[in-house]
Amino acid sequence: MANSKERGNRGDDKVDRETRMAEERFLLMAQVEMQRLLNDQGLKYKDLALRLEVSEARISQMFGDDANNLTIRSIAKIFHKLGEKPVIMSKTAFERRLAEARGASDPAPVWVMAGLTEAFSVGPCTQVVKRITNVREMSKPANGSDWAAAENAVEARRADAA
Repeated sequence: MANSKERGNRGDDKVDRETRMAEERFLLMAQVEMQRLLNDQGLKYKDLALRLEVSEARISQMFGDDANNLTIRSIAKIFHKLGEKPVIMSKTAFERRLAEARGASDPAPVWVMAGLTEAFSVGPCTQVVKRITNVREMSKPANGSDWAAAENAVEARRADAA
């Protein structure tokens, strides 16, 4: 009986660990996005502390590794004070919206191959992999300036498409 109880505890530990990891991933995503907003606006923790009327140490805690006090309310307040509105969306909903925006008739998650032209027809998987390999070898830039030119060409195509 002790063995089954031990096994049950190990299973519970795994579930608890997975739950804690999901919480940490979500918290990290929120912190990263808030930091990005600060960086984009050229703000420091001191500036955000003044806007929120809290200490700079409190802001540092919110962005730290052990941000146990970072709540949905505090995240919403930070976004508001930075002139933004947070959006929470599940991965499934995000993938569905992304597929719809790309014009997919079936918004189910699909593989996306970046950098392929419209003339590139998709056939059986082995043919596709072979063609991708051939295209990659033919279009591989030789040096740094070739890479820069290739990047600029991609950006130009994106701008034309928009």
